Amino acid sequence: MKTPSTELFDLIKSMSRNEKGYFKKYCARHLGEKNNNALLFDAIDNQKEYYELDIVKKFKKTNIAKKFSVYKGFLHKTLLESLRSYYSERSIDLEIYEQLQYVIILFNKGFYKTCLKSLKKLKTKAEKYELYELNLEILRWESIVTSYLPEALTLKTTDKRAENIKKIEQLNEYEKLRTKLVLIVLKQFQSKNKQSKEDVNHILKQLHRQFELLPLRIKIASLNAQNIATRFLNEESKAYELNIQAKMLFEKNEAYLKEFPLLYASVVTNLVSTCLLQNKALEAKKHTTVFNTFYNKFENTKKINSFQLSYSLTVINTQVVNMLCGQGAFDELEDMISVVETNGSLFQGTISKAGAVIMAYIMAKANFYKGDYSQALTYIDQVVKFSDIRLDIQHSARLLEVITHYELENGLYLEHLIRNSKRFFKQRNLLTPLDNAIFQFFKKNILKVDKRAEKKALGELSAAIEDSTNKEYVEQFDFDLYTWVQSKHQSISFRDALQKSNKK
Repeated sequence: MKTPSTELFDLIKSMSRNEKGYFKKYCARHLGEKNNNALLFDAIDNQKEYYELDIVKKFKKTNIAKKFSVYKGFLHKTLLESLRSYYSERSIDLEIYEQLQYVIILFNKGFYKTCLKSLKKLKTKAEKYELYELNLEILRWESIVTSYLPEALTLKTTDKRAENIKKIEQLNEYEKLRTKLVLIVLKQFQSKNKQSKEDVNHILKQLHRQFELLPLRIKIASLNAQNIATRFLNEESKAYELNIQAKMLFEKNEAYLKEFPLLYASVVTNLVSTCLLQNKALEAKKHTTVFNTFYNKFENTKKINSFQLSYSLTVINTQVVNMLCGQGAFDELEDMISVVETNGSLFQGTISKAGAVIMAYIMAKANFYKGDYSQALTYIDQVVKFSDIRLDIQHSARLLEVITHYELENGLYLEHLIRNSKRFFKQRNLLTPLDNAIFQFFKKNILKVDKRAEKKALGELSAAIEDSTNKEYVEQFDFDLYTWVQSKHQSISFRDALQKSNKK
């Protein structure tokens, strides 16, 4: 039997309270106060997980149950229509597109002069925000309309079209480079080689050459792409400079900040991330505070997609959780974990697998740091179920899983887990000398019965961590392994060892 699609359920769960309220009003206005769309919407929205059979049973002996797939499809269509209407004044692209539809209606009615007046206003908006594809369509309609008004014919329209086509070609070249770059990074983030680094450097040079030709909005997007490249090359200081440059471009152009808040959110997210990687904790907090103020100002206003902006805020807060882990700031960490867990539940099933894996690993690590090992394992499960997404994080998650089961004294399961993890690493060419040292330690101390043997094995593991040839592997493992080993040496909790380490 075919598994029912959760696409409609996921769409409903992604909607904000304001979007849902608008949908109800939209249905009442177009379909009447009592309508099957609203009834089906409420039934699905009231579920925590999607169970289609329960919905069908609820509407037994009604048309909804008899033609469920039809009503489900109609609800999906109506939801998209209401969201388009809701965001028509919140997105400059949608606003121009919708007004262009009005021009077409007026043209079909023969109001050519009114059409030209409207097209002139639309051109001004499209040019202001460098929306060349939309402007090309506006210019196409201007040519059509002026063919009915000979007195309005001008070569300026064709010149403008040629100019827009040239800009679009430049944007296509940029988009091709960006796509090549992202594909290299996604495929080879963990197993970088000389060729992939050369390819990334070559693309970076091309992006840099194109930079001044790009419109402002795409310049900012290009800086984001260059940020991905420099981080792939482990050039964190360059990534930081690129993110600062992108943020400054936004701050110099307030109109763009209002019209493209999600692009601004991605810039700040990247900036916070690079600050943390460079141990600029205070600066990361400053940018996070600024973004929170921005979020509170723009949430649910006419120029915002609240779901995507809320997701950006959650990503930033997750990165702050990561920072607090390293600082051993457990009071703040407890509060921030609660915030991220509350908000993060809103995005289940609606974000990319890579995004879900990153957030789940950071939350697993945070819960381990505060001593909640069971919750840490819950988040690790969310990482390992996507076994081939972000192999660098899969690597760290599986090592953390072994350490967590050791803390929980799950000796019998630990042996099986070590064997499976080692096989997983070998199959994907991830196994490092440090991994072997870690696995060797746990194999020797599965049952924790011989304290003297444990101390000796800890000494061997400490030596492996401090071995200069393993430095790269220690940095790849996103976990403070050294402090964890020290906590075992000193017979204190990992939490106390972290606080002790940060006081030095």
